[in-house]
Amino acid sequence: SRARQVSFARQRARRAAARLGKTEGAVEENKAARAAAREQSALDLAALAEEAEKLAASSSWKDAGERLRTLGQDWKRITGVDKKTADELWERVAAARARFGERRTAHFGALEQQRTVSQERKEHLVKEAEKLSARPDWKGTAARYKQLLGHWKAPGREREGVGVGRGVGAGG
Repeated sequence: SRARQVSFARQRARRAAARLGKTEGAVEENKAARAAAREQSALDLAALAEEAEKLAASSSWKDAGERLRTLGQDWKRITGVDKKTADELWERVAAARARFGERRTAHFGALEQQRTVSQERKEHLVKEAEKLSARPDWKGTAARYKQLLGHWKAPGREREGVGVGRGVGAGG
């Protein structure tokens, strides 16, 4: 009968509408979940950028340098951020890495310069001590040798082996 067909059609329509409502709800939930994941990913990248900026000021050369290297690997694992945001944050990371590298290069360059100056100073002391070894005036020679030894022990970095076994501070 016609009434029965209409009733059956209405039931099917209600079921379809219910399924459609559930599907629309699931789609909206999925969109919201993806938006939340994108937002979390952007926050994670921002946290990495902040960490890189803090590390750029560090003087813990080995640890900070290693972390700045691994930070790039961590960065690659985070996905779902729009390109503009990711690029802006990466520029911060790259700038922090560059600042750290410049500071590290300057630091070790200064140390190398100190070592060179110290090495030259100690080589000069060794030569002077070697000249003293031929002097017959032992009292004056001993006093001068003590002065040279005091200069030798003054703070300063030098390369290994400078003057070892020769003249001043032969023991170290």
